[in-house]
Amino acid sequence: MNEIPTSDLAGTQAKITLTLDCSNDCRFCYNRFNRSRGGDATIPRERAFELVDEAARAGADTLNLIGGEVTILPYFLELVAFGRQRFRSVSINTNGRRFGEPGFARAAVQAGLTHVDVSLHGSTAAVHEGLTQAEGSYAECVAGLAELVALVREGADVRVAVTTLVVPENLDDLLSLADLLADLGVSSWRVKYAHGVLGCAPEASDAPIPAYAEALPILRQVLSRHPGQLNTRLHDVPLCLLGEHMLRSTDSDDHQVALYKESGLQETVRVAGHWGETSPRCSPCAARASCCKLSPAYVVQHGDAELVPFDTAALAAAFQRARIAEAWALEQARAVVAPPSHGERPQAELMRRLEQAATAGAWHDVRRLAAQVAANHPEHAAVVVLQRRAERALLNLHAELLAAEGHPDEARLLTQLIARRYADLDRAPVSPASRVGAGAARDDERSRA
Repeated sequence: MNEIPTSDLAGTQAKITLTLDCSNDCRFCYNRFNRSRGGDATIPRERAFELVDEAARAGADTLNLIGGEVTILPYFLELVAFGRQRFRSVSINTNGRRFGEPGFARAAVQAGLTHVDVSLHGSTAAVHEGLTQAEGSYAECVAGLAELVALVREGADVRVAVTTLVVPENLDDLLSLADLLADLGVSSWRVKYAHGVLGCAPEASDAPIPAYAEALPILRQVLSRHPGQLNTRLHDVPLCLLGEHMLRSTDSDDHQVALYKESGLQETVRVAGHWGETSPRCSPCAARASCCKLSPAYVVQHGDAELVPFDTAALAAAFQRARIAEAWALEQARAVVAPPSHGERPQAELMRRLEQAATAGAWHDVRRLAAQVAANHPEHAAVVVLQRRAERALLNLHAELLAAEGHPDEARLLTQLIARRYADLDRAPVSPASRVGAGAARDDERSRA
């Protein structure tokens, strides 16, 4: 076993390829190229444990087990338990099929699995299995996701995410897939542009890749689907093409990865900017250090004319617009949550939630909860003030959004109207939230008496 000095990989994720074998045969999988080069498809059990120990001694703090399909290995659960004793977290990338088997998901989580990234590429068997080329893979994957989400709802210490590769065959199905994931209760979804895989395999460089001009109108809708419920992130699309969705790019998730195969450590890489300078248009861009850039295969098929390099000022303005758009989308999502009826909980509980919402700046929640309290206890003047402050905050956010979208006149007019309507607000006396809550509690006690 190779001796690696301790702490050489401090703060790094160890990513170990355990096998090239898989119960699916995905048409876009880079392992097709790797398998064609021959060699053993699966690392022997003893060597797998050695590699996990080697990575831990080198200082890596998280472990990611990948394949192929790692769950089909006979030593999988043992290796997870072994890894969890040595790493802060243990994650896998999986086709999800085994997690639908009775008891398997629970056994994996009990062994120490902390993060599960499930590959699901369509909302129907026809779409998903057309890509995985494995009959029954759709039903088994969905069943596995349901089992994992059920464990999350029980309070199990595991995070569940879904990854989908964008290819021509599933592009028109992505919105339906978003709805399916929301129905299943999945909260994290990574939408990965398929050229990130195809670009790795020279013989696959002529495989069809959707042009950004074709895909982005759909992807933008996907990123806006189920806000506040489904956290959707986009992988392998240059930042300059994302507009107000820049903050949804996984390029911001920059970290160092140590890649291991059977022979040991291969190399360490950083996630951001992994394609390098594939286009001269990226050279002057202020975002070049953190952007994925174009894959070589994409440049061959579609060129680089879509790219719009940022200067420093343009990049700062773009991030500001994206920040405001994200904040507005989240507030809109909060607005459509059905409010509880007045009889669902005591007034003191409503006040506790109102205090929490005001502290967090969740102004839609403040406005809704304040209205409920005021309906039953109109003597709480402080609650009315909170309700008006929430209204002002939401209107100010809308004014910022108008300005960021290039409507300065409308934004200025709205700001003036806000100033006039709420001119007295900052002079209004407001009782501390704790005093308001105490008053509501006394009201509850009197009503019970």
